[in-house]
Formats: sequence, structure tokens, C-alpha cells
Amino acid sequence: MLSQEVIEALSDIFVKRAEEVNTFTLRTIAKQLKKIKDFEDLRPTEINKLVNLLKYGGDYNKIEKQLAKLAKRSQKDIEKIFEETAKKNQYFAKKYYDYRNIKFIPFDQNDALKRQVEAIADVTKNTYTNIGNTRAIGFSVKIGKKKRFIPLKQVYYNCIDRSIISLSQGQTTLGEEIKKIVKELSDSGLKVVEFESGYSRRLDSQVAMNLQDGLAQLQQEINLTFGEEFGADGVEISTHFDPAPDHAEVQGRQFTNEEFYKFQNDEDAIDVKGKKFPKEFEGHDRRAIGQYYCKHNVFPIIVGVEDPVYSDEQLKKIIDDNEKGIELDGKHYTNYEAIQFIRKLETEIRKTKEEQIMFVEVNDNEGIQESQKRIRLLNKKLKRVYNLMNEPMDYSGTYVDGYKYVSTSN
Repeated sequence: MLSQEVIEALSDIFVKRAEEVNTFTLRTIAKQLKKIKDFEDLRPTEINKLVNLLKYGGDYNKIEKQLAKLAKRSQKDIEKIFEETAKKNQYFAKKYYDYRNIKFIPFDQNDALKRQVEAIADVTKNTYTNIGNTRAIGFSVKIGKKKRFIPLKQVYYNCIDRSIISLSQGQTTLGEEIKKIVKELSDSGLKVVEFESGYSRRLDSQVAMNLQDGLAQLQQEINLTFGEEFGADGVEISTHFDPAPDHAEVQGRQFTNEEFYKFQNDEDAIDVKGKKFPKEFEGHDRRAIGQYYCKHNVFPIIVGVEDPVYSDEQLKKIIDDNEKGIELDGKHYTNYEAIQFIRKLETEIRKTKEEQIMFVEVNDNEGIQESQKRIRLLNKKLKRVYNLMNEPMDYSGTYVDGYKYVSTSN
């Protein structure tokens, strides 16, 4: 079985690729804006030539190629990752096949399992089909008082049109308009929209969630298949450090099938050791395992064959270590909450670095200075959180391809 640490490491690879495409897109648009900024007092015929050159000169096609490359590469990797995950989960279940004296068919010879893995992988790869076609890729921009998702090509053309119109009103107005565009696009970042709901999510967040949800579905479904084959009568829930509060007590526990069904369906439940789990957690409904960004997996077992992977003492230590947490600006954060706070800071730093990159491309020194100062303050706060957690500073979550530090005047 894949640990949560391994899943997150795999997810980080996909996120980095998405961020590189996002930065490439923002930089390409910024370069077009700079070309407009370089012109003054153009005659109408010259303006039309410039517009046609910017819109149809091939730069937008370069963005599409980068998105297609991201889609193709990620789809191939999903196939490999899902196969390896199935093999690891099957190996975890082998001891139960042996206990029941049931024939164990290794993955490489198990055509039915291969088809199941392929079907789930295909569902996961669908997100990348949309990314490759750019039908669902765009930006979230403000229209009136509300933000709306606008497709990539339309945003690309609109940025050129807005700048050209501002050019006719003078360099000051053009500079202001370009600054607005830079802030809008860097704040949004490339997004993927769900056509049915209309909800859009940042491309980097979407690919991370896509992979993690796909792996969760894969592990749940093939484990269910294994359990049916060897006659599982219970489950064990996986364990990871710094768990969310509503799942801190239940992770690592074993349940009979009947009791786990109760847990998943918002009923009071009892694990095999007699520990009770009420249907409400501190006045709030308890999440089912595997839902709403839950990072836990469920493994079928035969109750009584093996003890849980983690002892009660080890599980208690994980909870106690998480609860110690940190004190920041007069507020206590568990390790789980501190990590969530770190992720928010990292996102803000990446957004601001992307903003700075665009300002560099359009040669806006004031914008560059403002962005760099904000990056410095955010980094300072991030370092403070890491110090409080007694962890070495990790800059990997703030990395943006192409970003270069620019010295500020104060």
C-alpha cells in the first residue's frame, strides 16, 4: 500500500509541472503586453497590424502546446503509478489469501485486476483530456462585482484588446491597465472549470486533487475486490502523522464490516477493541473515511489474524505530538492546522512570485518592488512558522520556475 507521504510526493511532481505551465502562460501574456507598451502614437492601420501580430503570431499556440505536453506526459505517468499501486496493495492482501488457502494470482498474470486498474486510470486521465484541449482552461477574472471563469483564448485576446484601447489614451493609462491585468491573472492563475457546476479550481490544485482522488478510488475499489475474494470480515484504516481532528482517533483502528458501515453512514460505531466512536465530533458531523479531502485508506482484513500496524501507544503518541502544535500571534495551532497555514502561505508566495515575473516582463519597476517586498514579508512569516515547529525551512512549496530575486530599495 502507498503511504500518504508517498502519495503527496507523487502529487508534488504533478503540481510542479502544472505550475511551470502556469508560469509559462503568464509570462507569454506579459511579453505581449510589453510589446504594446513599447509603442506610442500608432496610426489606426498600424494598430490593426499590431493586434493581428499579437493575436495570431503563434504565441498563443505555444501555450496550447505546453498544455498538451502536460496532459500527455501526466496521462502516461498515471498508468505507471496506478499499476505500481495495485501491485503494492495486492502484496499487502496476500497474507489473507494465504490464511484462507486461496490461490493468489500476481498482478502481471491477473487480467481482471489489470482491466479494473485501467478503467479507474482512464477516469483519472479524463481531467488531462480537458487540459490538453484547453476547453476547460482559463482564468477567474472580475466582471462587474463578481468573478467569472473565462476561457484561456478569450482572456488572451481580451488582455491584448484592453491594452490596445488603453494605448490610445496614453502611456499612463496603459501602464495602469497593464498593472490591473497582471494582478488579475497572477491572483487567479490558470484554472480548470467543471462545466456542470461552473466551479473552477487552480490548475495546480486540480492536478493534485485529481491524482490523490484517483489513487484513493483505485485503492478502495481494488481492496474491496481483494476483500471479497479472500472473505474479509473487517477493515483497517491507514495512519498518517498530523491527522485532521475528526479522524485523529479513528486512524489505525480495525473494525468489523458491520461497525465500519455504521461509521461511514454517520452512526455510532465501535472498533474491534471496544473503542466507541460517536456520530458527532465536537458538535459537528464526522466525515466518512475517504471523503472531502480525507487522506486515509481502508484495507480489508480478517479480524483477529493480525494486530493493527500501529499499537495503541503509537497512535496516542501521534495524536499527542499533533496536539502540541505551536503558538503563533497569540493563537494555538495543532501541527495539522500549522501545516494548513503553511500551505496557504506557500500559495500566496507562489502567486506573488508569478506577479513579480509578469512585472519584470512588462518592465514595471514599481510593480516589481511591491511584489518583492510582499514576497519578503511572506517568506519571513513562513520561516517563523517552520522555526516554531522545529522543522528546517522548506522552500520547495514556494518554488516558481523562472522567478529571480530582485533587490528592493528598503
